[in-house]
Amino acid sequence: MRIYKLNIFNVFVSVLSILFILNNNLEANNLKKQWGNISIELKKTRFMGKNVQLEFIFENLSEEDVSFSSLLQLEARSGEGDRGELDFTHTDCDGTIPPLGFFKCKIQFNFPTILNVVSAQIGAGILTKAVFFKIQKQKEI
Repeated sequence: MRIYKLNIFNVFVSVLSILFILNNNLEANNLKKQWGNISIELKKTRFMGKNVQLEFIFENLSEEDVSFSSLLQLEARSGEGDRGELDFTHTDCDGTIPPLGFFKCKIQFNFPTILNVVSAQIGAGILTKAVFFKIQKQKEI
């Protein structure tokens, strides 16, 4: 009877480990950076061959609303230096961040080759300093 219980425990631990590893591909390390009066947290990443989906949470720390444009303020590069093309059909990251409020930003970039690493830049083309998020694809089992 003890051997049976031990085997079930091993299977349970193995399944939880696999779920944790697979979940890591979707859940980022909750990396937070400051961009002017905006706190930006990387919440989720998903690598899909030549594409990457990212989800950020923006928190406006000021008492004035802030406009955000994905076309003007986002850029991504692959580990090989290729620029990603913003896929507007899978992007929802334009609008106004309310004073002392939050804004969810979902974006997808399409690249010419399969990705393992991507560097996302927020603040591209703007006079203020940009912030960068370097994201590595998690190893799959």
